[in-house]
Amino acid sequence: MTMLITKFHRLIQNKVLWITFMLLVVISFVFWGAQAPDPDEFKAQSSPGELNGKAVPLDEFNASLFSVYVNLTLQARQPIRITSEIRDEMEEIAWKRLIALRKGRELGISIGKAEVQQALQEQFSAEGS
Repeated sequence: MTMLITKFHRLIQNKVLWITFMLLVVISFVFWGAQAPDPDEFKAQSSPGELNGKAVPLDEFNASLFSVYVNLTLQARQPIRITSEIRDEMEEIAWKRLIALRKGRELGISIGKAEVQQALQEQFSAEGS
């Protein structure tokens, strides 16, 4: 038994064995794990779709979808139970909203704070009547 332990101890202390093991690990990482993903490809994969040939970021689409949901909830004056048909309609409206916002940005159209306040006051005064 002592001889087995001595041989094992010599094997563990062997530098050639550890260098070989280290090279094996490094080479395996170089060949299989070192390929970094392309950020543009990742964005395209996680994108819900494209507008004008450019991938739409998922957060931008989700923000548009959330805005549509809030708008519908405010119009209905109660939370909406989302079915697959409603979800499809909401997504279509969200895409149209994204198209309109991008086109407005492209044309240089912007809305000031005063215009937003006026529109809100008109909407709430019309609802209160």
